[in-house]
Amino acid sequence: MWVWGISIILLMGCTNPKNLQPTNNILSTPTKTEATFFATPSQSAPITALPQNLIFVQKCEIKEDASAEKPCPDSVFFNDSNGNFKQFPFIGSNLTLAYDYKKGTFEHDRDIWLLDLANGTSKNLTNTTDCYEHDVTWSPDSKSIAFLGCGGDSLDDIYLLDILSGKRTNITNTPDRYENCFPSNSFPLSNCSLGWWSKQSSLIVSGSGNPRKSQPGEIWRGACHTYAGECFTFPTKISIDGKGYSILDQINGLEYLPALSPDGTLLAYDGGILYNVATGTQTTLHPSDYGLSVEASNDSGDPQLVSPSWSPDGKQIAWIGHINNNGDNGLFVFDISRHEGQILATYRPYYVTLTLPPWSTWSGSIVRWSPDSQWITLSDLAWTEQKNPSSGTFLWVMSRDGKTKVKFDTGNYTYAAPVWSPDSQNIVFCQNHFVNSEFSQTIQMLEITTWKIKQLSVSGDSYPVAWFNP
Repeated sequence: MWVWGISIILLMGCTNPKNLQPTNNILSTPTKTEATFFATPSQSAPITALPQNLIFVQKCEIKEDASAEKPCPDSVFFNDSNGNFKQFPFIGSNLTLAYDYKKGTFEHDRDIWLLDLANGTSKNLTNTTDCYEHDVTWSPDSKSIAFLGCGGDSLDDIYLLDILSGKRTNITNTPDRYENCFPSNSFPLSNCSLGWWSKQSSLIVSGSGNPRKSQPGEIWRGACHTYAGECFTFPTKISIDGKGYSILDQINGLEYLPALSPDGTLLAYDGGILYNVATGTQTTLHPSDYGLSVEASNDSGDPQLVSPSWSPDGKQIAWIGHINNNGDNGLFVFDISRHEGQILATYRPYYVTLTLPPWSTWSGSIVRWSPDSQWITLSDLAWTEQKNPSSGTFLWVMSRDGKTKVKFDTGNYTYAAPVWSPDSQNIVFCQNHFVNSEFSQTIQMLEITTWKIKQLSVSGDSYPVAWFNP
């Protein structure tokens, strides 16, 4: 039996099954045409060196009978712009990198620690004995962090901490409300993030709600993410000077992190809502208004769109949405200026529970745009055929116009969320085979222009974090 010391910052982490020798598979390399291909990465792909400025986290595994007095450190490693290989250990979890890629934070002993990526040194930033600080979001200028922690009550408040001075400020102070964070599609990606963007750097967007105790015998209602749903956590705009706290919407609840348009004008959040930051007005995106025919999947017939993701050029926005009463999901992409829409992919997600109506549940979809806005990836768990009842994770790579779609899915692999290269020519992802497949985990790099796959020469117990320009 193994005990893992893991720093997880991906929504779908990579595990390391028993290390068996792979058999020889033929690697499928589809041609870039207006069609859909099914590609099969394998461990027989050519092995290549680690590209520069591609950051990985290597997990540490210790046996159960190992000494408990010596914690097992994970490691950050990468080749920098000068060709120098760097590997720095840290003991903790939830590593989150700053936007300047020179430092990061991790959690250890209920405190937040700083990791310097220049020399590998670390120090305790919070150093408290009676409070649990967690879930860091970096400021756009990489000079401070926001995090959740305990204030003068038992509910989490949002704190700011200046990295240089160490000054710590509670910017919410809400004894009667709690603030929370959400899974994020954008980098830096931690387990849970607040909305803090360069175009609105004086504001933080979180979820907030009043404490509520479930009643005896109350039926579990599932996720809250639709218009007029019964919700308990709502989008909230908070000023970083602590002088402003505004609940933007008390009807549409949140399950996923809102997304700010690249020009800083529109805030998108669950329910298909676009909120104008300057005017405070709301617009609801209805697929039918964008030329899309979607079967209503709830009683009200309102759009069920969650987890928004803007293209970097700000011209399009992607959502995950239900498309029918069976709970099937689709990747919706709306062109706001042209008022056009398309559904790039549809699938039946693997639900954690089948006791709720399909439209009351979501799975862990991850959407990533390429830096040049020309490509989009979708990865999620899918429900497989009855002959193979286990779930399988797929990875779609699609062109912005929807003409080229490449799907990596054989029913016997799982994929972690991909990391794009700065030039939008490659993606790197962790390919984790089921234990009984006789394959160990590999790190694959896909070249978009040729659709060829190479296996990176890195440890199988690692996963990609970021790929940045120097």
